[in-house]
Amino acid sequence: VVNASATVSGTGGVNLNEADGATFTNVTTVNGAIDLVSGGTLKAVNVVADGAGRNVTITTTAGDLIVDLVKAMQGAVTLTAAGRIIENPDPEADIVGNALTLTAGSGIGSPAEPVEIQTPTLDAATNTGGIHLGATTAITLNQVSAGAGDIAITNTGGDMVVNTVTAAGGGLSLTSAGSILAGS
Repeated sequence: VVNASATVSGTGGVNLNEADGATFTNVTTVNGAIDLVSGGTLKAVNVVADGAGRNVTITTTAGDLIVDLVKAMQGAVTLTAAGRIIENPDPEADIVGNALTLTAGSGIGSPAEPVEIQTPTLDAATNTGGIHLGATTAITLNQVSAGAGDIAITNTGGDMVVNTVTAAGGGLSLTSAGSILAGS
């Protein structure tokens, strides 16, 4: 499958598993979770789950994860990429949820194109490569770590609370429109 779309207009979720890479366009639910798995590079364009506690989980077992809009209206977003998590270049928030967990083998965002996020809490990790994010609201950085590479997180919409941030093999830059506060 090269392109896939799915809409659930009642209660129910979407579970799609693609052996190769694919573009998932307009995968939406009114009251259900979304779980997408790809054996190659996956592009997520307008993947939106609604309903209380309805989460979005996207995984690539090989290749990158390219996000245009991934949103859990009332739940969490978990993105895991064998390669990188990168954005389709635009100024809007690419990943939106009550909590975000981002895990990538070789980097999240780039200095030229940070991934825009909107969430109150973030966990992020990468083995190699850096983490480059732009937050649009107040945010708590729970566990953020880059095994090799820089971490650069900019917040344009409130305070930033920092629990644990580790840039083992690179530099660290945290910028906030509000205060930067030590967490627990």
